[in-house]
Amino acid sequence: MSQSPDDIVARTGSDKNPCRLTLLFEQGDGLLVEGYEGFPAEPFPLEGNEAVREVAALTEKIIGLGIKVHRALGAGLLETVYNQCLCWELHHNGLAYEREVPFPVVYQGVRLDKGFLADIVIENSVLLEIKSVERILPVHEAQTRTYLKLSGCRLALLMNFNTPMLKDGLRRFIN
Repeated sequence: MSQSPDDIVARTGSDKNPCRLTLLFEQGDGLLVEGYEGFPAEPFPLEGNEAVREVAALTEKIIGLGIKVHRALGAGLLETVYNQCLCWELHHNGLAYEREVPFPVVYQGVRLDKGFLADIVIENSVLLEIKSVERILPVHEAQTRTYLKLSGCRLALLMNFNTPMLKDGLRRFIN
C-alpha cells in the first residue's frame, strides 16, 4: 500500500512517548487506519478526505486531552473524576460535548428512552466511554461497540485511566 500526499498523520503525547494515528489510502475509495503503537489496521469507511481529516483531527484532540488529564491526575481515581476533568478540558478547548447522553432502545416495539447512557458524546460524532479498571475486558469492548452502533456516532473511544500510560488503556471503534 502506497501513501499519497494527502495522508494524514496525527500526533499526540510527548516527544518521548508520542502516540501516532496514520490514515493510509487503499487502492480504491476505502481507507485504512493504522492504530496506536502497533494496533492493527482497521477499515475506516468515510465519505471523503475532508470528513476523514475532521474525524482524525477531533480524535487527536480528544486523545491529547485525555493524556493531559491522565498525566495530571495519574491512575487510580474514580471514573467520575476523569469524566469531569476531561469535560473541563473539552470545554476549555472549544469542543461541543454532552455528558451522560441517553440513547433509546426499542424492545418489542416499545421505545425505552434511556436504553443506555453514553459517558460523553463529542461534536455529535465521537462517543467516549471512560473506565478506571484494572484492565479492559472483552465485556467493556462489547459494551462500547453496542453503544457506538445504537448511537449512530462515527467513532468511539474507550479510555481506561487506570493504567500507567493512557495509550495502554485506549481502544478505538469505528462504526
